Amino acid sequence: MRILIIAGGSLPPLSLLKADYFNNKYIIAVDGGVKYCFDNKLKIDLAVGDFDSIDEATKDLMVEKNINKREFPADKDMTDFELALSMAVDMDANHITIWGATGSRLDHTMINVQLLKKYHRRGKQIKIVDRTNEIIYANESLEIDRNDKFYISIVPTDKKAIFSLRGVKWPLTRHEIEYGSSFTISNEIVEDKAKIDIEKGDIFIFLSRD
Repeated sequence: MRILIIAGGSLPPLSLLKADYFNNKYIIAVDGGVKYCFDNKLKIDLAVGDFDSIDEATKDLMVEKNINKREFPADKDMTDFELALSMAVDMDANHITIWGATGSRLDHTMINVQLLKKYHRRGKQIKIVDRTNEIIYANESLEIDRNDKFYISIVPTDKKAIFSLRGVKWPLTRHEIEYGSSFTISNEIVEDKAKIDIEKGDIFIFLSRD
């Protein structure tokens, strides 16, 4: 099963999200993402959150449409997004695509990226997407299709990582990067695929269109 999470951060025009919507079978709307779904006539299989970011009209519409929901108190130990992601990971899904996990609240954006590592499970592909970026976590070798993604940046999640990178303007062989280094920011994908071989450590991969 493929799951699409529509969270309450910055969300794009429907034209950008539509492909992911039609390619995913199960839709989880998180708090403010509920209104986005209603406004764009998208189905909701599950609504999650304390719903403090939506107006009373949207709450009434949830009742009218009999939306399946998991409601939580505002005072809790996890964000609405983490609650939704943990539920998605527990489902029988091999792909989880997330929109609305980035935005003006940099604290939320930072923790949402870090949650990719916390909820990583072998065999489950999880990615955060916004208007211009895709973000994934990796602790083993993989290939990245270029498509419309021009730039690739590698950020270690811990003290250091050792990896090789091919299919890019500036290839790297057994490169050791320490936490906090900007050396591997904004490489360019020049072939159909970028190939990453991870020898040690784990990384966040940022793929950018602009």
